[in-house]
Amino acid sequence: MQIGLTMEREALYQRVDARLDQMIQAGLIREVQELLDQGYGWDLAAMSSLGYIQFKGYLQGMETREEAIAAIKKETRRFIRQQYNWFRLTNPRIHWFDAAASPYQAALELIGETLSRDTKGGATKL
Repeated sequence: MQIGLTMEREALYQRVDARLDQMIQAGLIREVQELLDQGYGWDLAAMSSLGYIQFKGYLQGMETREEAIAAIKKETRRFIRQQYNWFRLTNPRIHWFDAAASPYQAALELIGETLSRDTKGGATKL
């Protein structure tokens, strides 16, 4: 069994944008600069990840802070679209829950029912 969380795309984009703004306020740019100062280079896989690599141009003085933030938001939206293509909402193996509707109790019930059913028949398959 697989469980997926979904929500209306525009609401998801707004939530991601708000979360990124919080991360910026909490010191994300400072974190990236400190890693560079410690000798970690842009060539490392971790430094090329979403949310880090987009600051390269800004920290090298080639673009503005706003351009870097806009690039992260754009790339995050692209990543979201890729995830929706990979984990299709029509996939019958995935039990989808609307994340905007507080799905936690329903997901826990589904897990409990599945574990109860599967343990009666032998091996548990999740």
